[in-house]
Amino acid sequence: MSHLKHRVSKSRLASPGGSPLLSTLNRRPTPQMTAGSSGEEEVGFVEKVTTAWGTVIEQGDPDDLPPCPSGVSDLAKPTQALIVAGVFAGLGAGTIAVLAGLQSLEAALPAGWYAIWQFTWAPLLGLTFSAAGIAHFTLLREFCNIYPGRGAWGFWYLPGTSSFHVKWTGIAELAGGVGLALGGLGVGAELGLERAAAAGLFALVLAVTPANIYMFSHGAQLPEGLEVPVFGHAVRGFFQCVLLAFFWTLASS
Repeated sequence: MSHLKHRVSKSRLASPGGSPLLSTLNRRPTPQMTAGSSGEEEVGFVEKVTTAWGTVIEQGDPDDLPPCPSGVSDLAKPTQALIVAGVFAGLGAGTIAVLAGLQSLEAALPAGWYAIWQFTWAPLLGLTFSAAGIAHFTLLREFCNIYPGRGAWGFWYLPGTSSFHVKWTGIAELAGGVGLALGGLGVGAELGLERAAAAGLFALVLAVTPANIYMFSHGAQLPEGLEVPVFGHAVRGFFQCVLLAFFWTLASS
């Protein structure tokens, strides 16, 4: 994925007054910069932007990514947007199907078995999301790699840098995970902590879904160097439906 490089002229790496504005890094751990035949520097994605407010990690242009297994990034932007809408619709339909399956399973199992199994959901999912929230900071660059680049699918122009969104979602995952784990153990039962945390994580899973779709549509990698086949994205989509169904059940119980 990092073999394709785009050209950024030195004039683009400076402000109108001539002071350096951007520092560039290759998407790989070891930055590589070589001189092109035109005298311009050939670099990878712009990932670190230095401003008056400090240095933040930013995503590159989605149109500069190499072809991915799904081939979605090669399609026209309106078609890409329809595919994104279709993925969300599929997640909705899949979640409803999983909820129906859980209800059938509860009816089929001996009395009490389903309740015992459901009791484990909150602590285990809470610990998992707490760890995932911490990973947003320990693996900040890796998570920034899968944040949709500006202009992705023809409509993605969310304000804020990729590092900002990775950080706030990490905090939300950590808070929601801790709340769900504690709520599942009976802490804050009178306040409905478990239901509130589950509802928050349900919304958060939907909020970070564009990053998963970006991996499918544009071949963004987490971790770097690991290319996920189309079948792998389908499997992840199924488990995301299961996850959403679990959170919905916990939030409405």
